[in-house]
Amino acid sequence: MSETESLTNMLLREIRDEVKSLRYELGDVRTLSLSTFDRVKRLERRLEETRDDLETTIKAEIMAPA
Repeated sequence: MSETESLTNMLLREIRDEVKSLRYELGDVRTLSLSTFDRVKRLERRLEETRDDLETTIKAEIMAPA
C-alpha cells in the first residue's frame, strides 16, 4: 500500500510541476500576444497616416499649376 501511495504522490508532484510550468508558458504566450496586438495596432495607425499623407501629396500635385 505504501508503495502505491508513494507512486501516487510522485505522479501528483510531477503533474503539479508540469501544471506550474504550463502556467508560466501561458503567461509568456499571453504577454507575446498582447505585444503583437499592440504592434499591429501601431502599424495600422502608421499605414493610415502614410496613406493620408500620400493622398494629400497626390492631390497637391494634381492641383498644382503646370
